[in-house]
Amino acid sequence: MKKYYSMFFVVCIINFSCGGGEVKTDGHADSVYEEDLFEETTDIQKDLIDVQEDLTEEATDIESEVPITCGNGIVDDGEECDDEKNGNPDDGCTDECRYSCHVDSDCSDGEICNGEEICNLEYHVCSEGTPHEDGFVCLSEPRSICLNGECRESICGDGFIDSGAGEFCEPPGNNGCKEDCTFECNNDFECYNDEVCDGEEFCDLTTHTCAHRNVPPEGAECGTDPRKICLGGRCQVSVCGDTFVDTGSFEECDDGNAIEGDGCDNDCTFSCHSNSECDDGHICTDNICTSSHTCDYPFLGSETVCRVSAGACDIEERCDGANPDCPVNSFRPSGYECRASMGICDVVEYCTGFSPLCPADGFLSSDTVCRPSAGPCDVTEHCSGTSAECPVDSFLSSDTICRPSAGDCDIAEYCTGTSAACPRDAFLPSTTVCRPSTGPCDAEEYCTGSSATCPPDAPPPVETCNGLDDDCDDVCDDGFECCRGITESCTTTCGTTGTKICSNWCTWGSCVPPTETCNGIDDDCDGTVDEGTICPPGQSCIMGRCVSTPSGCRVSHYLAHTYALCGENSCLSWSDARNRCISIGGYLATATSSGEDTFLLNWASSMGWDVWFGLYRDSLCVWRWVTAEPVSYTNWAPGQPDGSCPDQECGQYWSEGSYRWDNNWCDRCRGYFCEWDG
Repeated sequence: MKKYYSMFFVVCIINFSCGGGEVKTDGHADSVYEEDLFEETTDIQKDLIDVQEDLTEEATDIESEVPITCGNGIVDDGEECDDEKNGNPDDGCTDECRYSCHVDSDCSDGEICNGEEICNLEYHVCSEGTPHEDGFVCLSEPRSICLNGECRESICGDGFIDSGAGEFCEPPGNNGCKEDCTFECNNDFECYNDEVCDGEEFCDLTTHTCAHRNVPPEGAECGTDPRKICLGGRCQVSVCGDTFVDTGSFEECDDGNAIEGDGCDNDCTFSCHSNSECDDGHICTDNICTSSHTCDYPFLGSETVCRVSAGACDIEERCDGANPDCPVNSFRPSGYECRASMGICDVVEYCTGFSPLCPADGFLSSDTVCRPSAGPCDVTEHCSGTSAECPVDSFLSSDTICRPSAGDCDIAEYCTGTSAACPRDAFLPSTTVCRPSTGPCDAEEYCTGSSATCPPDAPPPVETCNGLDDDCDDVCDDGFECCRGITESCTTTCGTTGTKICSNWCTWGSCVPPTETCNGIDDDCDGTVDEGTICPPGQSCIMGRCVSTPSGCRVSHYLAHTYALCGENSCLSWSDARNRCISIGGYLATATSSGEDTFLLNWASSMGWDVWFGLYRDSLCVWRWVTAEPVSYTNWAPGQPDGSCPDQECGQYWSEGSYRWDNNWCDRCRGYFCEWDG
């Protein structure tokens, strides 16, 4: 806060009366600043005036502006208004010199039933909204309605007939109204009311009570200008804050409160949609828009570099997982190797501890041995003192013996003059006899071509895995699991007869299943029976036999069942399609699981037809399969099944519903799926 000092302040301290914008001193108001006033002041007054002059001089150094004081009745810098702090925050200006409101949401008291409060932007005061009429649904669970401007739980006996809660009369016990606020009826007319959102009223002649049917779904539009929707069986104005997300009013959410930043703002839009909307300006925090549409700023861990290295002696800084900002810049300590030796004559450089850069490069002196003799044909080299590299290697002349003969099969080697190593030890060729035969059972020995000595007398060869009888005992690859390269039959994992081959390591390979054939068996062990093109042209594999493909049909398999998609040349009604499937030994296909349904849906989609399948509604209006299996799995298209019962009794894969299920009139002409168990 700025400091202000003034003559006015000091004069008031010494029992002068201040007010009305003038300075008065015991009847001498017009002479406060005249010289004779100072001559008549007491010693204390003189001292205070001296202090005032010092303070005035100091205040001039600090700032000579008029003070910004909330409550002085003047709108100064940093203030939106100033009502002299009158203690009334509802007059448009608070005691903090801020407007009482800027937007309508600033006026919200959280109570729906007394209406939506409005901010008057001319005077910045809040005005009360128009209260909702009695019966307006203000809370869905437990169901509560507006009564006399307050949100109360809807109960029988509260004096209001809440038809959305199933009430038909009030109060109970009067004029035939029962204790649950319903009444007896004898015909539909007695049940009628004007509420469109509780559906069609009718009298249940069994219980003589009123009931509803064809009730519109929650959020269905029931009025315009202003938009009205059905909520809890009542047609009411759609408002932000009623806890129902009305997408028709472009609401993204509705949490029933006016709290900003909680995921759903007070205009019923998400607090955030993407990470880019959640930037807190810190390098070591992540900006995340959560799945609940709130902004989260978790600290980034050490995997995040927040300041890159500026040189070999500079340490890159990383986030520490506990602070939003990058740690202080630091350098590697003295003694840290910053430049490795680039050659045998180069020295290592180390960091200084106070600079990001590595010192200049240096080299070893010329008396340093950089390459000792590396072999019998090499000479020693020294560093040059000006280069990181050792001088070019030099070698002994080619007339120098570097390896004398070491045996009957060896020859002497000489330096090449171009290499440090003695040439590879060379031996007499393998055609050289080094030990003659000593008898008919002894073979003569030859030099190996790879050894200086003559081999010892050799025994018969050891058996190896090569598909041969190496040791002449009339058994191929004895000692191994099998003879390399032979083939035998075997039993597959699915019980069919396959083949196995002895590998190059003389072990049996895996059992290979045979090719799939039309026999009602999973020959190739892939989990599907009789799949693929395994019958002659014009025939299909059905129940393990190749038979003529039904006219106008295409055949495929899924798991252990066979299916036909028919109707390419002529469509049929649902009943005719069922009879056609029966006539060719099958039945109108069922879709009792997600996998089977996906198989049929994708097939129908690839053809682009509406296709009948074996789902129908019986005389009791219950959906059933033609196989009498229970209908435990469904995949209805949005809004389906529709129509009343009896009506549209047969199931189809519907092209207009992304090939999900639809109920339709059974006499329509469609393609159809047949199914065989095998």
